[in-house]
Amino acid sequence: VAAAAGGATFLATRGDDSGTAQTSTPTTVAPTTSLPVSDTLVITVPNTTAPVGTTIADTTPDTVVIPSDATELGYSVYVPAQADLTVEGDDPYTFTNTDTGIATILQVLNRNAGEDPNALLQEYIDTFDGDYPLIAYTASEVFEPGHLGFANVRLARVSYELYQADQSQSNVGGAVYVVVRDDGLSIVGDVYGPPEDTSLSDETYREMVASLSNAPSVGDAAPWFPASPMLPTSVHASVPLPFPTLRRLSLAPGYEVADQSGSTITVSNGSDSLSFTRLDNLVTIDDATAAAVRTLESGRPVGATDAFVADNGQTLPTMRANWSGTDSDGVAVTGNVWVVHDAARGTAIVAIATHRTNEWDGNQIGVMIDSVWWSLASID
Repeated sequence: VAAAAGGATFLATRGDDSGTAQTSTPTTVAPTTSLPVSDTLVITVPNTTAPVGTTIADTTPDTVVIPSDATELGYSVYVPAQADLTVEGDDPYTFTNTDTGIATILQVLNRNAGEDPNALLQEYIDTFDGDYPLIAYTASEVFEPGHLGFANVRLARVSYELYQADQSQSNVGGAVYVVVRDDGLSIVGDVYGPPEDTSLSDETYREMVASLSNAPSVGDAAPWFPASPMLPTSVHASVPLPFPTLRRLSLAPGYEVADQSGSTITVSNGSDSLSFTRLDNLVTIDDATAAAVRTLESGRPVGATDAFVADNGQTLPTMRANWSGTDSDGVAVTGNVWVVHDAARGTAIVAIATHRTNEWDGNQIGVMIDSVWWSLASID
C-alpha cells in the first residue's frame, strides 16, 4: 500500500494475482515453424477532443446525482450499470466483462493539482511490477487537455505485457491509464485480458469520464504539467537500444548482451539469441523485407527462408518469416526474422531469433520483441 497525495489511499490491486504468477522460466518443445506468441491486448481507451453525446444528471457545484444502479468509485465519480459487467471489490473495484473476459480495475484518487500524470502511472505500476518474472512496457502517452470533449480532464496511459510461462497461453496484455482533472481528482484504470477486446463499452467509459468532469471540486485548479512521454522504470532487467528510441530491450531471465556493434544489438541465453538492427533508406515494405533477408544472411549461413507473411498485431507494417541454417560452429539452427517498417521515414527495425535446439520459450521472446516495437508509431 502506498500513500497518495491528498490523503487518498493508493491500493496495490494486483495482490490477488501475484500468488499464482509463474516465477520459473521453463522451455517448451516447439516445432521449427512456430513463432513467438505476442497476441497482446490492443488498448482502446478512447481519446478524442470531439464533443460526445453522453449526458449525465444535472449537477451543481456541490452535488452530483448518481444513478441508483451505478457503482460510485468515490468523490461522486461513478461507472454506470452495463448489462455484461460484473463488479467485485470495494475501492478499488474490478469490472469484468462476461462476454469478452476483459477486466478493468478502477479507483478514484485525490491527487495534487498540477501533478505530472507520469508520476501516478509509475506509482501504480510499482504496485505490481515486481510480482511477475518478466514484463514489457511502452513509453507513456500523455494527451492534451480536452479528453472526450471535457476541457478540465486529460488522459495518460502506458501499455504493458505480462509473460506467461504456460506456452499454451498467450502473454497477457493490458494498459494502465489515468484520467486527471485540473484540480487533481483522478481516475486510475488498469485494463487487461484476452487480445483485441474491451471491458467498459464506449458509452460507459464516456459517462464515467463525464462524472469525473462534473464531480464536486476537491480544491483549486492548477496549470497542466507540461508532461512528456516516459518509459516506466522497472525492477526487471533491460538494456538500451543502439538507436534513437525511448524504448529499452527487456531481458528475459538468463539473457545478456552477447554483442553490440553500430545499430545492432544481440542478446543470448546460450541456446537462443535475439538481435535487433535499425536500417535506413527503405522506401517500401518490399525494400524492408529484402533488407531483412540481407541482414539475416550477413551474420550466418542460411539454408532456407520462408515467404514473409504479415504480422497484423503491430502499429507499423510488420512482416515475419521462418528460416533455417547453420551456426558459426556448424550446429544446425532454426529461427524467425521480423521487420517493422516506417514508410514515412524510410526506416526499419529487423529482429532475428536463432535457436540452437528444438526447445525454446516463445513467450519470453515475444515479450522481448514487444518491448522494442509493440505499439511503436515511428522509427526515428
